[in-house]
Amino acid sequence: MGIHAGIRYSPVTSAPTHIVRQQPALKNRWLVQARLSMAYVSNYTAGGPLYPVYIASGYMSRRWRGKNKVFGGMDYSYHENIYTYLRNNELMPGKEAQNSYKSAFFAGNEFLVGRVGIVLQAGVYVKQAYIKMDPVYEKIGGHYYFVQKETGPIKEFFLSAFVKTDLTVAELGEVGLGVGF
Repeated sequence: MGIHAGIRYSPVTSAPTHIVRQQPALKNRWLVQARLSMAYVSNYTAGGPLYPVYIASGYMSRRWRGKNKVFGGMDYSYHENIYTYLRNNELMPGKEAQNSYKSAFFAGNEFLVGRVGIVLQAGVYVKQAYIKMDPVYEKIGGHYYFVQKETGPIKEFFLSAFVKTDLTVAELGEVGLGVGF
């Protein structure tokens, strides 16, 4: 519930003409999509060093009703902070890199509003890194579409931003670029 009060002033007329813009009609079809993202995390110490996390996602999506998109695929993330932890503590000698990545299957929905997409995603880890988290994760964020068309080899090109959580604990915030074919 809320209340809003304001004043509107129009120098020419009190009833200006409404500008109507047609949104592109998007077909309900399948797309193959890929997203590359990056994040920075710090380990255990507030104000400590920041470590990069590299994230790659591949997925299939299907638009429905021209305003929503359901999708599912696989996430892969490599955590430099876990690699450094394993090296500094001499844990898993020679196997630090293979114990520093996570992979997961995910599904989600995207609500399209013009060039902006609001994304809700949930995933289940297939392989966890050495430092174990909860077996499921959630992402909430959005896409801003630079390209959104029906013809040509590239149908979508977008900027993405997400917050990833493991149940109730925020793990990282990621920013990336994606493409749809």
